[in-house]
Amino acid sequence: MKPEVFRALSRGRVSARNRRSSSLIVIILLAFLVVGVFVSLLPDMGQGQEKVRDNQQYQVSVIRKLIYVMVTDDKGQPVTDLSKDDFILYDNGKEKLLTEFENHTMSLPAEKKGPEPVVENKPEEKVPAPQPLLNRIFLYLFDLVFTDQGGFKLAREAALRSLEKELEPDMLVGVLTFSGGRVLNVLHQPDRDREGARRAIESIGAHSLRPLAPNRLTDTEPRISISRSAEDSYSRSVSDSGQKSNDLLVGRIVSSNFIWSMQSLAQALRYVQGRKVILLYSTGLHPAYLGRGVYFSSGNSDLGRDYEQLCRQLSDANASVFPVDTEDNSYLAISDFHKGAVSLQEIASKTGGQYTGTIYAAPDHIEKIETLTGAYYVLGYPVPESWDGKYHEIKVKVKRPGCRVIFQPGYFNQKPFSSFSELEKKIHLVDVALSPKPLSGEPLRFAMEAQVKSPAPPNNIQIIARLRLEELGEVVGLRVEAVSLLFDQLDQIVDSRRIELDLTRPEYRRKPLSVQSELSANPGTYKCRLVIRNMETGKSAVAGASVTIPGPDKK
Repeated sequence: MKPEVFRALSRGRVSARNRRSSSLIVIILLAFLVVGVFVSLLPDMGQGQEKVRDNQQYQVSVIRKLIYVMVTDDKGQPVTDLSKDDFILYDNGKEKLLTEFENHTMSLPAEKKGPEPVVENKPEEKVPAPQPLLNRIFLYLFDLVFTDQGGFKLAREAALRSLEKELEPDMLVGVLTFSGGRVLNVLHQPDRDREGARRAIESIGAHSLRPLAPNRLTDTEPRISISRSAEDSYSRSVSDSGQKSNDLLVGRIVSSNFIWSMQSLAQALRYVQGRKVILLYSTGLHPAYLGRGVYFSSGNSDLGRDYEQLCRQLSDANASVFPVDTEDNSYLAISDFHKGAVSLQEIASKTGGQYTGTIYAAPDHIEKIETLTGAYYVLGYPVPESWDGKYHEIKVKVKRPGCRVIFQPGYFNQKPFSSFSELEKKIHLVDVALSPKPLSGEPLRFAMEAQVKSPAPPNNIQIIARLRLEELGEVVGLRVEAVSLLFDQLDQIVDSRRIELDLTRPEYRRKPLSVQSELSANPGTYKCRLVIRNMETGKSAVAGASVTIPGPDKK
């Protein structure tokens, strides 16, 4: 069986209004379920996690834990000649006996040589390259909201060049975009198919940009007091004092969506073995949106705390962010404290990455990242297999003086879906509901209809789905939930309903199943979703449709 690669989760919340009686979901011989929390993307991604049977002690199952380590000298240059005996590793304060070791040294820029002379009449013997103990995963992430068109164009060109010349052949490459919603768009799943990655990047053009919120604000911008954290729903009414206040509010919502989607990615990468490098092309989140610095009075400091938590989650997942600022060079005179550059610097420093500056000043940024991340060591040791989800703190030391050691701060034991926190389950739910390619795995898909019953709430939208139980496959179980969700154009939950049932009961197998739910919304355009999810395994099925509620006739 192939190991999982992405186990993503994207945050969601059912508002207080939506936690009302679930009687508005009608089950007429119905069943609910969710498909695959695990998705098989990379056949060799988890080779560091295979089980080993310890025959000397009660057949205890253990796994091989692999830790990615970089070592530099006092000038920041990679140290490449260390041996296993030079390292000391602690797991939760206990020194571990290292049983696996790998020294991976890429061809550093100063060492690159020209092509070897061709030797005629000498048949070449093709020897397959040994597979590394740990994969390196390189993710291009294009922010299509907080960006400038000129900087985006240069970033796209640089990414395409790097695919041909600068990335190591054994590196797994993925392509993602953020377009303002609560999930990232996966254009290319991580693999070694450079041509597929190239086509994915080429598909992103100026037409893909979505300037939903301004990148820059001035000190004279109106400030409104509202608290919105990445765990909150966006159902509070806010008085609008004009277009600028509305822009500020939208900017905060979209910023929160960015944090949500990145937390989804962090949780997806949490159990993936290997070094993860995220190359983020963005102008960053403006401090007014995060409630930072002179903008603290905006009352939006919750988002700033969520952003700090995001940095920790990425670091725990051994994912380092290397941001490249795509701001147009005509704005370089503005202080970083009044732009999103500060947020880019923060996420780089707290995840073990590096802020490379603006795309105009760092055209060779990918080569620099390769130099920083391409020379590394892999340290391995056995640990008892545990599914308790607990965090382990890691410390690595090098005996040689004058060395700086860079390593992941820790790791989480895996845990079953039934042990997920409520927040993690909500993240998974929204990911399955909204994403065309969920990071949490591809769900089963079925058809549904959404109808507008009246222009005004309550219960003015009706959802109807009909299916047979066998269509749900592994989603069927003793504890299955059906959740109907209504999202606005910024992926905020407007209304929802939920019901839980046992789909193993015989009556559900005799006739086709029908699911009906009623939701409430004011005039506007909405995305309707129906998710059926197994609460023990997380396996899911999803259906979707869109509705537009017309406004009152203007006379």
